[in-house]
Amino acid sequence: MLKKILKVTLVLIGIVILVFGCIYFNQVNKAKVKIDAMISDADKMANENDYYGAIDKLKEIPQKFNINYVGLGSIKDDVNDKIKDYTEKESNDTSGENLERAIDHGKKSIVKNLVEKGVDINSKVDGDSVFNYAVKNNCGIDVIKLMIEKGAIVGYDIVDESKDNTVNKVLRDTYDKQEEAKRQAKEKADKAEEERLDSFKDKYPEIGMTYAEVEHSMIGKPNHINTTTTANGKEEQWVYGYSTYIYFKNGIVTAIQN
Repeated sequence: MLKKILKVTLVLIGIVILVFGCIYFNQVNKAKVKIDAMISDADKMANENDYYGAIDKLKEIPQKFNINYVGLGSIKDDVNDKIKDYTEKESNDTSGENLERAIDHGKKSIVKNLVEKGVDINSKVDGDSVFNYAVKNNCGIDVIKLMIEKGAIVGYDIVDESKDNTVNKVLRDTYDKQEEAKRQAKEKADKAEEERLDSFKDKYPEIGMTYAEVEHSMIGKPNHINTTTTANGKEEQWVYGYSTYIYFKNGIVTAIQN
């Protein structure tokens, strides 16, 4: 009788184990299907160079599923390998587009790292500079200051005069300083050009001179200019009195006739 009871008990235990085993592996298979779909989505994002979105998608997997379960170990390794690979790729992508994606995903530390690496923050993406994109997406004063330190050009259009906050104060001050620096640089360049052209006042025109150099030479401005436009560009004949002719092609002296 005891043996019979023991035998029945063992059979029941076996049935219970089998049932729970089927339920367990059924759940594992369902999890695998969902995980595979998430990995596929992450791979598509990575193929479009959206590594941040891909990494975030992969990091959702251990949050939603216990990948330490028996049967999911290989998936755990695959997910970790992909995260490592995509992290390396995004950190090496120093394009303006990648910086904007980092901004979109709120990756502030990565944004700073990319700026430090030398991303061209003045490059245009979809018609606007990366720097303007950072300002418009409220990246924070520390990021804005770092970008300015790295050479960001502040246009007046990005300064919001209706707001009196720290960011706009920094933008206004930087804009004013950059405009003053440009004015001084232009003034210096104009003066240097004026001095250079002044050195031609005692020279007679030569082949290779420009319009301005001839005008500043000893014969000065012409009495008359004849212009011809061809498929190869613009040609001019500068007439001085009745005996001197200077010929230009695309702004450069090509011939002199006396």
